[in-house]
Amino acid sequence: MLDDSLASRTILEFELKHVLSETDTLDRMRVLAQWANYVLREPDVCGWMTTFYFKCTRELKQQAKANGQTIEEFSAELDETRPEFAELIGTLFSSMSGWEARYYEEVNLWLNSLAWYTYMQDKDDVSLKKALNWSKRSLDFDENHYSMDTCARLLYHFGEFEQAEAWMQKAVDMAKENEESQEEEGYASTLQQIRKRGDLR
Repeated sequence: MLDDSLASRTILEFELKHVLSETDTLDRMRVLAQWANYVLREPDVCGWMTTFYFKCTRELKQQAKANGQTIEEFSAELDETRPEFAELIGTLFSSMSGWEARYYEEVNLWLNSLAWYTYMQDKDDVSLKKALNWSKRSLDFDENHYSMDTCARLLYHFGEFEQAEAWMQKAVDMAKENEESQEEEGYASTLQQIRKRGDLR
């Protein structure tokens, strides 16, 4: 167990830099996640690690764009590695404040992706409540229709029907404004199910 000395923090940072320099982007992110709980207690290390994490995220996004991947495909690819560290990353992102504005898009992407993955994979309310908290937090950073859709579905699961309908309506309106017809159609269909108290799964 690492103590709270400056020496231990310096060693931790050195070892992480060494490990991360030898692995690919997804492996780097996995290593960062493994240290998330410790980092929450060590602000001196946290700045470096979170900055590095988002550099990895941007690197992956650039690779995805170069490969012609959509944001949904990019998120799905990350889902394959997410189960083993999703909660640590969710805790890291949702518990900390003071994120630089330039990282808001990345924070939103990850929180929303974590919430969506949990919504699609888990049945128990404990996990889904965490997902709802991540989803709400993602909207604090960036209100986009993907996050609105996730939040609406989770709110609906917990019986918050009016809030769910309001967020889904906003998702429909934003997709329409952005001329994203496929997304608009999907959200509109989900909105009708919410109003009918139907099954969203």
